[in-house]
Amino acid sequence: MTGKSELLVAFRGTGMIDVFNRGNWAHIAYLDFDIQSEIHLNSAFGSPLIGLPFSIALRQTQGVSLQYFDDLRRNHHYGFFVEPDYRNKGRIGIWNLDELMLAIALAYAEDHHLKWFRIKPTGDTAPYYRLKFGATPLPTTTADVLSIHLGAARKPLPHVHPVRYAGRTRAIDIQTAPDVSWPSG
Repeated sequence: MTGKSELLVAFRGTGMIDVFNRGNWAHIAYLDFDIQSEIHLNSAFGSPLIGLPFSIALRQTQGVSLQYFDDLRRNHHYGFFVEPDYRNKGRIGIWNLDELMLAIALAYAEDHHLKWFRIKPTGDTAPYYRLKFGATPLPTTTADVLSIHLGAARKPLPHVHPVRYAGRTRAIDIQTAPDVSWPSG
């Protein structure tokens, strides 16, 4: 890692995850999903121009407001984006930020007792979801939609560790260094 980075991960509504760099409060990543729809990582819906639920407390403690921060969503038409500097092998040196956001989405879906999390990969990312998450097409969906099995049947990721309490995920501990178990890491 090129230096220490502190990130703030915010989850709001029923499927909007935003990640901010606490050093400069830049909006560096997002994942929009809908557990009721098959289209998760494609066809993002627009972000409402609202502040995060903790905007007032954040302004009081940190002197910053995160209202009107939808630049990433406005400039990228998919429901998932990580600034290149914050990607694996990026200038900042953080790894697995995409997996952290997806782990939050999967934990949310599991807490809602879903059996499958459906994604519609973009570009050439389908092999990544098949290998990393065990995603597979189901007979009940179109060919370009993959499903990740949830619950005990889900393939665990070796560097993602959910912290559970009272049967629900309360936190996620994730390694932000290269993943030696993955071919590119």
